[in-house]
Amino acid sequence: MDKYFFIHVPKTGGTSMFRIFRDFLGPENVAVLVDFDQVDVEAVSRYRLLGGHIPFNVIKNFGERRLLTLLRHPVDQLISKYYYFRRPTTLAPGDLEVQMSKELSLEELLSREQNDALRLYFNFTVWLLAGMGDRRHAIDSETEALRLAKNHLAQCHFVGILEQFEDSLDLMSYTFGWPPVENIPRENVASDRMSGQRIDSGLRQRIRERCYLDMELYDYGVSLFSTQKRQMMRAAVRQRQLADPVCEVAAPINLTEPAETTAQSSPPDSEVVGTGQVRIIHIEVLSSQGGRGEICSGETVTIRVMLAAYEDVDAVAVGLSITNPYDQRLFDCRSSALGVQLSLRKGDVREVLFCMPFRLALGTYTVTVSAYRCDGGGALDPLRSALPGEAKTVCDVIVNAATIMVTRFAGARFGGVCDLAPSVRTGANRALVERFACEYSQPIIFSATGRGNRYLCGGWSDPEEWGTWTTQHSAHILFAPLRFPNRDVVLKAAVHIFCAEAFPSLTAEIVLNGQQLGQWCLETSEVRILETRIPAILTHGPFLHLLFRILDPRSPAMAGISADSRLLGIGLRQMEFCDTSDL
Repeated sequence: MDKYFFIHVPKTGGTSMFRIFRDFLGPENVAVLVDFDQVDVEAVSRYRLLGGHIPFNVIKNFGERRLLTLLRHPVDQLISKYYYFRRPTTLAPGDLEVQMSKELSLEELLSREQNDALRLYFNFTVWLLAGMGDRRHAIDSETEALRLAKNHLAQCHFVGILEQFEDSLDLMSYTFGWPPVENIPRENVASDRMSGQRIDSGLRQRIRERCYLDMELYDYGVSLFSTQKRQMMRAAVRQRQLADPVCEVAAPINLTEPAETTAQSSPPDSEVVGTGQVRIIHIEVLSSQGGRGEICSGETVTIRVMLAAYEDVDAVAVGLSITNPYDQRLFDCRSSALGVQLSLRKGDVREVLFCMPFRLALGTYTVTVSAYRCDGGGALDPLRSALPGEAKTVCDVIVNAATIMVTRFAGARFGGVCDLAPSVRTGANRALVERFACEYSQPIIFSATGRGNRYLCGGWSDPEEWGTWTTQHSAHILFAPLRFPNRDVVLKAAVHIFCAEAFPSLTAEIVLNGQQLGQWCLETSEVRILETRIPAILTHGPFLHLLFRILDPRSPAMAGISADSRLLGIGLRQMEFCDTSDL
């Protein structure tokens, strides 16, 4: 499986790129490096994608990786960097570049005589790609630095240009076999930056002259990008000419008019559907190529369903239903039909994995999952996922639990509906214990690079640099406790909430293994340390299933702050199981 390194040139859209990487590869496979001297190389080498403002010469320490970077016109990059450094929130004591930006106007900087500090300030990209960062004395001359930078840029498997961002993303997806980027994020934009219209042509020309090394490297990068783009277009033309004929399999569904909706409307996930004896706490779609959610037609897909038992329950099965955007049900499957039923004891957590070749046409498909108990005379499943004549009692249902996007073809093309022919198996309990193992009295960090992400199940956002948000009414975390004491313990968490003028407070219920421990009532967006006592009897089992039930989540769009439609509740930064008052 390929691994990657993103050489993040400052102020070139890197924050948006990392958002895209996390969407493609999964947040647990992406790590941002801040200071190489503080990096545990062995620990981070497991990540599929690493990136940061890292000089080229140290990338070799992270093993064989495919290299990618993004360039920006040096004049615009310099202006963006200058006004970003001038922000009151940009604090970097001892950083000469930040200090100069805060103390001097742009005109004053341009009027200063050239020295080593200003040479780096105006031509940082060359020094970064040359491989020396700010250690300019290690390179004999500017000519040598530019030569090295061009040579290293040519070694990159992908070179993008910010001024052609959409085309760059298409080229990146083509180069690495990733799906196309449908929604392009725009993040980390300096809000107080001057617009290009307010900086006159004379000042821009002076900046161009001071960025003379970066200008030459940028022109070289544009030529590399143009060459790669032409190669992609020619390959697309050849592929169109040589394309395999479409293989129609089974009877295609008429998609000219949307069919009458047959799927049940999704109930609020703050409510328990069914008996609640067994809860579905996590659903994950994995492709054979390592992707998440976006696949190639015909590719093998594994749908992982994780269940937590709140009572002793026998003969538990899982139903799976796949529908198209017109709410037409294309496929139903149930583990009981394939000989898989579970006998669960209170506190158990088990996995059921459906593995199938996803032979469907291009499009977006939704997955609905149900957990039910096969018995002699229970209520009928509203999703009819039981065998004909098989009476059952519904324990839990999650409608539209996951989406699968078929974005491209490999080999034969499929139109219509095919037999997905799944196999099903259960995950080993020992593997789950190893995966979710949690040491007592050890801080758990939920940032993008923290180890806490391994414990997150359904209901959480992609981790960010500070931590992660709840994005549904119910958000699940799973732990397998190791060496917990035989006494009551305290759960401590560093949290904050999303609040606005229209939503000044938030309430969350804390549930552990089906037992409510209490409520958190928060009225400020500031970080708070909250404590909840856990009775010893709840920590004796193999798993701790922690549920945050958010009673009144809200989105930034609802508050009129931004277009972000995620239902944000609690922002989780850190957590610890302990018996002291110190976090």
